[in-house]
Amino acid sequence: MSVEHHGKKKSIGIEIDGKKMEGFATLDKKLDFFCEWLADDWKWPEYAIPFYPRTAKEKKEMAHIVSHVDHSFMTEKNSYALNTVFRLPYNIHTRSANSKHLMEISQNHDPIWISTPDAARQGFKRGDAIRVNIVDSLTGLASGYFVAMAVPTEGVLPGTLACSHHGGRWKLVNSVSVPNGVTDGKVDSQPVVRNMNDPKFIAHSPANVGQEGSQIKIEDYSGTSGINSFGVPTAEIQMDGKEGKLKYVEGIKPFHTERFADYNRDSGNIWWDGLSGSWQNAVAAAHPDPISGMHCWHQKVILEAAQAGDKIGDIFVNYENNFKIYQGWRDDLTRPLNENDKLRRPQHIKRPWVPLSDKAYAVNITK
Repeated sequence: MSVEHHGKKKSIGIEIDGKKMEGFATLDKKLDFFCEWLADDWKWPEYAIPFYPRTAKEKKEMAHIVSHVDHSFMTEKNSYALNTVFRLPYNIHTRSANSKHLMEISQNHDPIWISTPDAARQGFKRGDAIRVNIVDSLTGLASGYFVAMAVPTEGVLPGTLACSHHGGRWKLVNSVSVPNGVTDGKVDSQPVVRNMNDPKFIAHSPANVGQEGSQIKIEDYSGTSGINSFGVPTAEIQMDGKEGKLKYVEGIKPFHTERFADYNRDSGNIWWDGLSGSWQNAVAAAHPDPISGMHCWHQKVILEAAQAGDKIGDIFVNYENNFKIYQGWRDDLTRPLNENDKLRRPQHIKRPWVPLSDKAYAVNITK
């Protein structure tokens, strides 16, 4: 079933045995085996039919869809495929850090889960500090390393590792002692109730956007806050534009604060220090998938024992290499647009939260 829209036919559903149905979220409302728009409009004809390369020859020819943590890339001794994006039931990214109950369970902990045979082969015991070196499969460049805690387990397969990105939090300033002067309470920047399904909220532009205190209104208050004090240790960062380093300088401690005094009444009972996590996301380079453009989260890593002076939570990042890695993925794997292309991405693929205007998809490329 179709209708005419701006001079073009547009499918609005399908009819099966006389019954009208909405169909799938595709251009023709059918579950397509051959994806015509991927072949013609987006320059990927060889992948318009579902396929995954099986032989070494096919993998070389179809490098665009071969995983960058494929077995064939694990050529170095002690190289592994690291899974960084699995979920933990007691953490929701950074939002859990103010929940004392969840933080008592998780304690900013994100160890390297390693199979028991791999741990035995490398001589790692539970609690050992280990260096996790991230190396790019495409360019061969090293991104840097993070130091994490080894936890041997039967829960992962040999040759693979797991380290959740929900832990390893850090802050530069002890937020207990920072005056909670977010706003003077005179600016009500968000008079419209936050509701992603309400067009009024989506259309509303917050007052003083980008200015200090423009996104939140609290009552007049000049005391101290306990924000991020249950699950975030204090760290120091060194960055010169080429390299970056982070090291924890103080663990989580019992505290007392005036702000939210009733909720924080037992904050003096904290017994964990939060120093068993490591900020792995900071080390990895951007890996833009050549077809979808999405970031490829898994990492090829090489494990080694911690070196003298290493502590769990230490990170080192080579920013110059990481930019070269991004450029390598972009230049060697993607098929760029040209002056004949008018869209930066397919409009029929749904975006999260809200639909976007035509302007958001439009692109104008000149020679």
